Amino acid sequence: MQKSQRPLRRNSAISGDRIAIVGRIGAPYGVKGWAHCQSYTDPVENILTYPLWVQRSDEWFPLELADIRPHKSNYRIKISGCDDRDEAAELRGLLLGTDVKEFPAPEDDEFYWRDLIGLTVVNEAGEPLGEVKSLTETGHHDVLVIRGKKGEETLIPFSDRFVVEVCVAQRRVVVAWASDW
Repeated sequence: MQKSQRPLRRNSAISGDRIAIVGRIGAPYGVKGWAHCQSYTDPVENILTYPLWVQRSDEWFPLELADIRPHKSNYRIKISGCDDRDEAAELRGLLLGTDVKEFPAPEDDEFYWRDLIGLTVVNEAGEPLGEVKSLTETGHHDVLVIRGKKGEETLIPFSDRFVVEVCVAQRRVVVAWASDW
């Protein structure tokens, strides 16, 4: 039995620095090549508004969807050229992304998380606290996860009370936070 055409076009990869992760392919759904799809966007239906790319072997390739349907709190997807459960299973766990050029420009005092990762964090006295390694959502506000030079983590609420200034162009965040807290 000959396999169907692969669902990923190998001749049109783009670099990972242009990609923002927006979801992940999950387990197969049924026997006709469908798979679960988890959206990382907020709200989850925003994943429907972007052209999707899939990561395989550290490269990103356009993903051609034949169909996408709501399923419980996320989606199920039918990828063009993926016609059976085994082919869908091979894609399980692959990340979905979109070209950051597809995102609308943020408003003043709004930032995409991906733009904050890697910024140097200093307090108002100019003391270095570390680098933004990630952010986490807590319900009330987001939290910056700062990794210091010795590997220690500091959690700083991303709110006006603690974040004094964010300058993405200068790769710096100024916070109202003592270095010994």
